Amino acid sequence: MQQDNLKEFDRIGHWVPDAILDLKYGTQDNFLGRAVYDVPYDQLRSGTLRKLKCAAERLRAMGYRLVIWDAFRPLAVQKLLWEIVKDPDFVAPPDRGSHHNRGCAVDVTLADPQGKRLAMPTAFDDFSGAASASLDGLEDPVRTHLQDLQAAMVSAGFEIYINEWWHFTDTDWEIYELV
Repeated sequence: MQQDNLKEFDRIGHWVPDAILDLKYGTQDNFLGRAVYDVPYDQLRSGTLRKLKCAAERLRAMGYRLVIWDAFRPLAVQKLLWEIVKDPDFVAPPDRGSHHNRGCAVDVTLADPQGKRLAMPTAFDDFSGAASASLDGLEDPVRTHLQDLQAAMVSAGFEIYINEWWHFTDTDWEIYELV
């Protein structure tokens, strides 16, 4: 695939058809308590989607399905989030932009093959130390679920964000400009 094609946006469902799209910022089920997307932003860069497809295939072989909480995020939404949570450990300042604003980061969790959400360290948008991607102090099955998720994502070409266990960034993020 040529580098230019890697930068094109495409829908997650075209690459991972069994992914469960639970885009939290399009619902009231987020820390804001209200929807901030008026359309579903279920897109990522094609290069990132290729990696997400690989991770999903590995997870599927282990009996999991990916649940997508957030993907591409418009810069206007980043500004709104920053106004409420001015903590760069959890929300990137809009002048710098987020990897989500580049279309190369994804917030995910796991479900079983029937779509039942599995136990993980915290709920989405937990701005506490419990949201750490560290495996310290976790008990099974949470530890196993997180370990399996991290291993699949890293092996596919994502890096872990230590402050949010659910957030993964494409290791090639620097080729993608802010949108």
